[in-house]
Amino acid sequence: MKVAERHKKILVLVKGQPCTIEDMAHALAVSPVTVRRDLSRLAEQGLLTRTLGGAAASVGVAERSLEQRANFAKEEKRRIAEAASTHITAEQTLFLDSGTSAGALADIIADQAEALPGLTIVTASLSVAFKLCEVAPIRLILLGGELRRLSQGMLGPIAERALENLTFDIAFLSGDALSPVHGIGETEPSQTRLKELIIRKSIRTIALGHADKLNRADTHHWAALPVGTIVITDVTGASMTDIFQKNGHTLVSV
Repeated sequence: MKVAERHKKILVLVKGQPCTIEDMAHALAVSPVTVRRDLSRLAEQGLLTRTLGGAAASVGVAERSLEQRANFAKEEKRRIAEAASTHITAEQTLFLDSGTSAGALADIIADQAEALPGLTIVTASLSVAFKLCEVAPIRLILLGGELRRLSQGMLGPIAERALENLTFDIAFLSGDALSPVHGIGETEPSQTRLKELIIRKSIRTIALGHADKLNRADTHHWAALPVGTIVITDVTGASMTDIFQKNGHTLVSV
């Protein structure tokens, strides 16, 4: 059973009532060690609460800061970013979203900048801008706006207005959730509003996110993905790939 599938089953198991590690191991046909590792990962995301010998459903989902997310699934995000970087060529204008997956992509772009002359990066992320601000070959454009400290990204009417005179070859987007039906999910509607405007200004959209973000049900603000979006993630199942394909998207697992 794939990691993402186990996580979904665990969330279903704890939704009705608290569940022990032994019960989950039996239901999933895996070892208690595997269950403990899965519970730690889900608890880090705020998707459940660890209890003595087991876990229970979280009453509410608390969004974690960019700093808290930085070391979560770090290797998976690096692989996702490496796959995303293969779509980048010289002379392009790209949008890089706020978030740790986009930050990992910024690191790779910084390393490859000499081989990508004429590259322009537009971002609303202070973190991405910091990673690229001293990379001389890259033209860097930072959107203004109101700072959202949790994501270190700019939002609101000023950021939206700054997009009016810009277009992008590719927008690399991420969020709190990725759904084949609804698109990219975020905590606040102002986040999805900005994403909608970016998508309209982009020739291509590539969505980045590790497998735990696929089909999360605790997010209620969405930006629809255009048909033909490439979604790059880590381990997932064939059924999820089929669902994305049926909705006009390509799911790439790395």
